[in-house]
Amino acid sequence: MMRSICLGMAALLGGALAGNAAAAAPTETVLYSFDTIGGGFPGGDLLLQGSGTLIGTASGLGSNASPYGQVFMLKSSGKGWTFKRLHAFDGQDGATPMRGLTAGATGSFYGTTSEGGASNKGTVFELTKGAQGWTETVLADLQAKDATPEGRLLLYKSALYGTTVGGNGSAFKLVADGRNWKSTILETFSGDDGKNPLGGLIRDPRTGVFYGTTEMGGVNACGNVFALAKPGGKWKETTLYSFRCGKDGADPESSLVEDSSGALYGTTYYGGNLGAGHANSGAGTVFKLGRKTGKWTETVLYSFVGNDGEFPEDADGLLLGKDGALYGTTSEGGEYDRGIAFRLTIAGGAPQETVLHSFGAYGDGEYPEGGVIQDAKSGTLYGTTFSGGAYGYGAVWKIVP
Repeated sequence: MMRSICLGMAALLGGALAGNAAAAAPTETVLYSFDTIGGGFPGGDLLLQGSGTLIGTASGLGSNASPYGQVFMLKSSGKGWTFKRLHAFDGQDGATPMRGLTAGATGSFYGTTSEGGASNKGTVFELTKGAQGWTETVLADLQAKDATPEGRLLLYKSALYGTTVGGNGSAFKLVADGRNWKSTILETFSGDDGKNPLGGLIRDPRTGVFYGTTEMGGVNACGNVFALAKPGGKWKETTLYSFRCGKDGADPESSLVEDSSGALYGTTYYGGNLGAGHANSGAGTVFKLGRKTGKWTETVLYSFVGNDGEFPEDADGLLLGKDGALYGTTSEGGEYDRGIAFRLTIAGGAPQETVLHSFGAYGDGEYPEGGVIQDAKSGTLYGTTFSGGAYGYGAVWKIVP
């Protein structure tokens, strides 16, 4: 959930301007605005099916008809986009889906709700399409020890992998056992090795190692990047890097993305180098974690300072575009202090950030919490804002390069 930032800090940061942040931005178009009747407040990444169908979730907070959230579809007809609700949660089958969905091999979708279920600790669900329409099935009704899933699910070999933030947090695995699904806890975080894994897990296809982040905990209590592997048949968590709460960043809330060389990229909500005259903890970073001679080293690729964005959440992770650049959002900052979408070049010299769009003009959305996805053919970017739009309950948008 987006944090509220004191006006004094926002004003201080807003005065700084990155050299290229004022460059002309591509065109942003709102495809759909949520309203109080249908239920809004989308927070995770979208799924793009083909070149004209978007699938996403909205938490439903504050709505009338769908107070527990929904799964929705937006379909392009060539003349516009048509909205369809695929499922409305009722509380018992889940409530408050905060992240994007994961596509299954048979046309189904998997996701989590951070609340609802028998214990109000969240659920893992599957959405399938049949002759009578879409059907939601609760695969796991989470209990106290593995409660409150926040990150996006990872599907690998018919098993689902995810994270929760109950207590200090955990990583779990779900495997189908006949008609039921069996949950196994892979790691329970202690605080010293991390706390609150808000992002989901990713898997290195070459080594089979899973990677993730924790928002808090670790040696400096400012979050970790961790690896999760199964040497000798037993799951083991290893801290790859502990943030120091300063120029290197603090409080990573996003999932990671991996490039072809095995380097990891992510964002931190706080921290970074604001330069001389700034005494606060910073407005967030984009970082890289690479391995040399067996040791992981963190490099800050970019520090946000204000008009170029503040406080990146990128809930489901940055996008590594087909052009080799990183794409993402910040939940605040920009021209109107309502968040931005950005592009960061990471090859051929010092990284350069370009603000693609500053949110906050009337009707175009405010406070993006999820990241962006890209149509591989056209290069068009798609995303959501948690609030704003025509009615104030969030929006789905596209940016054409």
